[in-house]
Amino acid sequence: FDPRLSFFTFISRHALRRLLPFTDKQNFFPPKQFAARVGLLFSATAEVLFAVDLAIPAVIVLATLGLFAALECVLNFCMGCVIYNTFIAPLQKRKVFEVDR
Repeated sequence: FDPRLSFFTFISRHALRRLLPFTDKQNFFPPKQFAARVGLLFSATAEVLFAVDLAIPAVIVLATLGLFAALECVLNFCMGCVIYNTFIAPLQKRKVFEVDR
């Protein structure tokens, strides 16, 4: 799935251009995609844990997900991007890009 073809990308780009005067900032996509998939994995894990009546571990998983989301939102620090650049990118022999801070 190409994010450039997404309906939500189209809407957000046009809405933000009208609301906020700023220039486009290019991001390296694979670390952000990895972080999104890890977030989905955390959510699915918490759902399974709740389904098997393990509420405390599920809350711990969700709290961790919430902490990482808060770091991204408040401090612009993407923990998934750091993990990607540290562990995944060297295995794929890609150039490691700096994390946006």
